Amino acid sequence: PVPERDYDLDESSLALYLMADFDGDMGNTPYRANIGLRYIDTDLTVDSFIRTSATNLLPVTDKNSYSNWLPSANIVFYATDDFLIRFAASETMQQAGIAELAPSIFVNLTNLTATGGNAYLEPTTASQADISFEYYFKGEGLATFAAFYKDVSNFIAPETVLQEMPGFEYL
Repeated sequence: PVPERDYDLDESSLALYLMADFDGDMGNTPYRANIGLRYIDTDLTVDSFIRTSATNLLPVTDKNSYSNWLPSANIVFYATDDFLIRFAASETMQQAGIAELAPSIFVNLTNLTATGGNAYLEPTTASQADISFEYYFKGEGLATFAAFYKDVSNFIAPETVLQEMPGFEYL
């Protein structure tokens, strides 16, 4: 066993979701719509070890908490029986995976590299919107034009850092 790779990860999330559907007419144009709101509260605790020297391990507890409000709205207008206009906007998130969160260290002695995670990562979030214009040919197909916007924050990406690892200084 390699203690630097051992960890105990405990993640708990509370999620609430509300949604409402609507339909009606705007002028002479019928529509269907929905709006929603999702709330996610996440608490994360990771117990692991850090090697401070070739013979010494230090137990470490990392804690992270975050909350996200994620609204969404969708509407489709039936301009005619064959022509639809859709619009959607939302906030989304994707939580980091266990390997990305685990602060354990894996040392590869073959190529003298080490990899590890970070318990303090925030989830990747995005604000997005799209619109589409759809023409349906009677039983034969579809012609559509769509455009979208997306603004992504907190990308989770590997980072390369040159440093000495305690216990491996003389390799």
